[in-house]
Amino acid sequence: MIAWHSFGEKQPGERHSWGVSLEKMVRLSHALEIDNETKNFLAAWMHVKVAEFEAQDRWSVKRFTNAIFDKLVGMKFTGDNAPFIIAGGIFFSQKEITVGREDVVIWVSSALDWCFGAPGLAIIPGSERTIYVPGVFLGNTQNFPGETLLSLMGPSV
Repeated sequence: MIAWHSFGEKQPGERHSWGVSLEKMVRLSHALEIDNETKNFLAAWMHVKVAEFEAQDRWSVKRFTNAIFDKLVGMKFTGDNAPFIIAGGIFFSQKEITVGREDVVIWVSSALDWCFGAPGLAIIPGSERTIYVPGVFLGNTQNFPGETLLSLMGPSV
């Protein structure tokens, strides 16, 4: 996903016969736009000003997320460039997610931290099987809502 130094403890979890449970995970909801606090946090991380992403007197989410993606690529991220705008941040998945993007549920670790966000997981529910795609959350993890246990069903071990 991304080779970058992290802070915090290891990701607590447990392996079961039915799958895996991960502790200290936070479910983040989809958002229509990037809030000002997140814009400022990420602009500071990129060492730019939010105003640099204004085009024709309008702030450009596309230019902003493209600049963030380019910075991730510079950090050896090889994932998809289509961001999920979520509460408190932006999520880039490791693999392209094309179907049912509105049904994707984004979970982010509150145990592991990068200076710009945290590792996360996109969960794509399906009628026959659920797909799990790792990714990178960019945003301030200090303002996370309550953490919870995430259970991931898998084949028998």
